[in-house]
Formats: sequence, structure tokens, C-alpha cells
Amino acid sequence: MNGKHRSQRRAIVHTALPWLLAILVLLPGGCVTTAPGGEPAASDDLAAGDGNTAGGTDSPDMQEPKPAQSRHERLPRPPYEAPAQTPSGGPPPGPETYPVSGAVLNGSLTLTDDGGAGRFEQKDPDDRLEFTIEISQEGFYSLDFEAKSFGGYKENAIHIDGEPAGALVTDSDGYALSPFGHAYLTEGSHAVALTAVWGWIAVKSLTVAAEAPPDGSLYYVPASLVNPDADDNALALMSYLVTTYGKASLSGQQSQGDWEGDRGLFGGEAELIYQKTGKRPAVIGLDMIDYSLSRAANGTRSREVEAAVEAWENNAIVTFCWHWNAPSPYITGIWWRAFYTDATRKGFFKEIMDGGDPEGYQLLLDDIDAIAEQLKRLRDAGVPVLWRPLHEASGGWFWWGTDRESYLGLYKLLYDRLTHVHHLNNLIWVWNGQHKDWYPGDEYVDIIGEDIYPGERVHASQVNKFLEAAAYTGAPKMVVLSENGCLFDPGLAVRDGALWGYWCVWNGEFVTGETYNEYATLERVYNSEYVITHDKLPDLKTYPIYLD
Repeated sequence: MNGKHRSQRRAIVHTALPWLLAILVLLPGGCVTTAPGGEPAASDDLAAGDGNTAGGTDSPDMQEPKPAQSRHERLPRPPYEAPAQTPSGGPPPGPETYPVSGAVLNGSLTLTDDGGAGRFEQKDPDDRLEFTIEISQEGFYSLDFEAKSFGGYKENAIHIDGEPAGALVTDSDGYALSPFGHAYLTEGSHAVALTAVWGWIAVKSLTVAAEAPPDGSLYYVPASLVNPDADDNALALMSYLVTTYGKASLSGQQSQGDWEGDRGLFGGEAELIYQKTGKRPAVIGLDMIDYSLSRAANGTRSREVEAAVEAWENNAIVTFCWHWNAPSPYITGIWWRAFYTDATRKGFFKEIMDGGDPEGYQLLLDDIDAIAEQLKRLRDAGVPVLWRPLHEASGGWFWWGTDRESYLGLYKLLYDRLTHVHHLNNLIWVWNGQHKDWYPGDEYVDIIGEDIYPGERVHASQVNKFLEAAAYTGAPKMVVLSENGCLFDPGLAVRDGALWGYWCVWNGEFVTGETYNEYATLERVYNSEYVITHDKLPDLKTYPIYLD
């Protein structure tokens, strides 16, 4: 389970009931009355509901909306300009192998009878295997560890010159190469160290081999959307996203704030960022969680839709996830945790999707219809949504991730019902399943999202995950950092060829303190030439629609 789920999920639980507030650490409030350029625009009351209680209607309006008159000019897409690649210094040097006998073993690590070093049993926090390598030419390198695991799949941490670089994945009971690619190394000596996260591996050697820079052509992705009836605001937003992709990343922040309404572009975590940096995020992250019917039945209230409309009226971009609280009959734990697997009845999801529980299937449809009513309010207000449902499925910690085939069926059902039954043509579909085997198909995905929580103050570009996500499919898809615990260094991302389309730091402790992101880093990143903040956005309501 990643760092987000080990930490206290304030924004998810604090809306449950007022009595819960006493046990949570809340973000200091404070409503913002002025935006960087003056007063924020006021949202009109939304005719489709007051937004304070969740739930669908007995007979939801499923009529296709009449299209509004477009303010977007349709233009041929500008010629693609590939980003400059990090130059090479000449022919690459050949690979070089460093046996473990020449490495430094710290803590409880020992040489084994088969010539390896291990076993990273986590008995000693000082366990560390460190190689000193020599680089004759600056550039990209693959670090290939000859390693084996004890007990299946394992992840452990790689450090280069004392800085976290990423994870080494080992999944073989015999010695085999476990590659870690795209490490950028300067000429000279470097320390490459391996420390335990999951532990339980042995390593025989490290081979260092030169690599070509990442291919810049992966930044060329279509401006069209998978929904052929996508509305003009959604098409224009996607047109803007693809024209910035590879040149700069859009800044984003999950800004759910507190249960009384301190959230969105002018509240919550976004306001804190403004206080620290003088900038506001371009992308505001919100959650449909409290519109789930089982939460509404327990008295939850939400004004996330109002916050989204306010953000859009003030020219910000909106992304929504949905921590889908399971239907009430399947909740076995604390009700407000019922998006987690451990708070729901074992096996219920697979039973429903396999056809063994028709009543449960209808309950899922009822929840989808309830969320559709909220998305319709956004559609009718002209708000395009970067829509990220059923996220982090392959991790298994959410109930929709307990069975792969059931997940794929539910994802396609959700797409079909929202698109063809509810005519929600304002959605840009961000798939966030986190593994290629959970990919539903190109016809259901506009953007691929990865969620990464690498630890504390780890500002690497995460290039390996970026390239892994881009390779989930052979079709060109934008790759974004849909959740992150730590900001990445934009300069490193440019150098490494891993300029994520946008990023969205999770809320709470990931930004309200300096455990994960120092305020100096926050200010530096928000003022980077490679980062697009709210004040740098064009007028999204009149941005051209580019034709591929």
C-alpha cells in the first residue's frame, strides 16, 4: 500500500459527520475574497440541485442535452515540434559489470554461498548494498541488477549519490536481470546503492549500460477524444492539453479543504499554495465521494460541484476522482471507509459482476446514476471534467480492485452508461488502473494517469514510471501524474524526457506541512519556466478546437 493510504486521509473521512472532526487534524480555514487578478467570479445557483445531499433521482433525465452555441474556433492542428533531447557526447561506452564482491555491504547483509549478497531481511535499518561505478561519458544509463527474490514480487529502493532514484522490481526465484533504466549520470564516479523496502532479495552483480535518450515523439498525442460526441469545451480543453504536452506541465492540487466549504481554487490547499508561492494551481482536484448513496444515507453533504463550477468560471481546470463508497448491504466495517476493500464484504464485487447478485448490480447502477446527476450539473454549467473513476485498481486496496475481470467489466459499464445513457459529453476519461493488465482498451481512455507516492522529499522525475505508463498501449496517449505525494523537479523531468502532462499533489499533509514537500521546493516548482500555473492559462472558454 502506498504512502497516501498509510497516511491519514483527512479529506475523505472528515466529511462523514461533524463528530469526526474532533479526531482529525484539520487544515486551518480562511475564505479567500480576492483572486490573483481580483474578485473570484460568483457561481449562480445550479438548477439541477443544491449539492448538499447526494443521490440520484427516481427517474433521471436521460435526454441528450441540446448543444450550446460554440465559442471555439475549429482550426488545423499546429505542426508538431519535438522537444529537444539531451545531447550525446559521442558513441556510447560499452556495458560494464560490477560483481557484488567489490561492493560495500552494510548492516546485516552478507555474501551467500551462491555468490550473491542479501537477504535484506529488514532486521537492520542500516542494510545497504553500495556499488561505486565509473562513467566515462555523460548520458542515460540502464542499471541492471542480477538479482533474485525470496517469495515472489519485491520492490526495493535505488539511490544514486545519496538521492532516491526509484524502485528496483525483482520477481524471479533464480538469478535474473532486474533492470532499472533511464538513469542520467555525469562523467566520473557515482555511488549506486540498494536499500530494503520490501526486502527479501539477493544480488550478484550490477551491469551499467548506456541507453539512448527517451523518444520525444511520445509527446505527440491526438487532440480528439474517445467519445465522438464530446462537447466543445471538452474538445477545446484537450486541444490545449496536447499543445502543452512535452513543453511544460500543468500544476495541480487536490483541494478538498474542509467539510464547511473551504475548498477549490480559492480555498483549502490551493489557498495555502497561493500564500506560499503567489501562484494558484492550474488544475483543481475534487472528489465525488460524498455523493455516493451509502454515504448520503449517513448524512454526508458535499459542495464539490459548486467548487468545480467556481473554478471553471475563474478559468481553472477541474479533475474529479470518485472514492466510491460501496452500497450499504456490502459494508462490513466503518461506513465512511467503505471504498476500502477491508471495510466491505469479501467477494461481493466479483459475485455481482459475474451475474450472481442482480440486486447488487442494480445498486451499482443506482450509484452510477447518482454520480451522473452531479456530473450533469457540471455539464449544464459548461464545465469539462478530467474524469478519473475507479482509480488505483491494481493495488487491490479499493473494492473495485479486488478482481481484474470484474474491474474491466465495471469500467466499461461506467463508460457506456455515463456516455450513452446519460450523455455526459463533458468528460475527458483519465484511466488510472496502474498496470497494463488492467487497461480497458484504447476506446475507453483519453489520458493515462499514474499515482506515485515515493516517500518523503523525493523530487526525482519518476521517468521509469512515466515510460512504463506510456507503454501500457501502442496507441499514443497523454501520461499524467494524476496523484503525487512529492513534487518532481521540472528541470529533471525535461532532462529525463518525462514531462508529465499535469500533476496533482494529494491534499492534507502532502502540502500542509514540509514532510513531503518543503515550502522552498513548492515555491521553486510553481515558479519554474516548465510549469503552467493558473495565471498562465489561456481563456479556456474560447480556446480553439484543433483538428488532427
